[in-house]
Amino acid sequence: MKRSYYQNTINNFLYEDSNSIFGQLALNHQHDLEELQKNAWLKQIHFLKSELLDIKGNIYFEFSIPRMGKRVDNILVIKDFIFIIEFKIGDFHYTRDAQYQAIDYCLDLKNFHEGSHNKTIIPILLATNAPNTENDIAEAIALEKSLLCNSSNFRNIIHEILSTQKASEKIQIKDWEDSTYKPTPTII
Repeated sequence: MKRSYYQNTINNFLYEDSNSIFGQLALNHQHDLEELQKNAWLKQIHFLKSELLDIKGNIYFEFSIPRMGKRVDNILVIKDFIFIIEFKIGDFHYTRDAQYQAIDYCLDLKNFHEGSHNKTIIPILLATNAPNTENDIAEAIALEKSLLCNSSNFRNIIHEILSTQKASEKIQIKDWEDSTYKPTPTII
């Protein structure tokens, strides 16, 4: 079951033609495709192709959180970490609402997507033109704060997490992709 408009290994994504990726996104989009959305996807594709060159894992665009009616801009599953990326193309500020949005997606996955229940999920707000700022990785892993990234520090933050942190539980990618809606017992 495909839960996203586009999904692939990062390696295949890097070598796939950008127009083909965009075409899959547009084909799976169920609404009128506005110019703003088109431009956002094209910029996300270009940005991620340049930033993920030496990273192995899986990538998802417009991932649907089961039965929650929400779509995450991008998810990267790398070395048993789930990175939730909320893109704000062209933004110069890290708004509080956007930070909460990224955390909210993480909490929804953790609490309602069976394959994410015990996994390490990290919220990232990527405001492309915002300034560099201090990040607390431990607070992000605890889902207390989003990591705040821009177009110049995103790659370094991903590498820092991958080299200094240990994920809570192993991810079997096929099982994770096929996971269904299942609230955690604490939610019920």
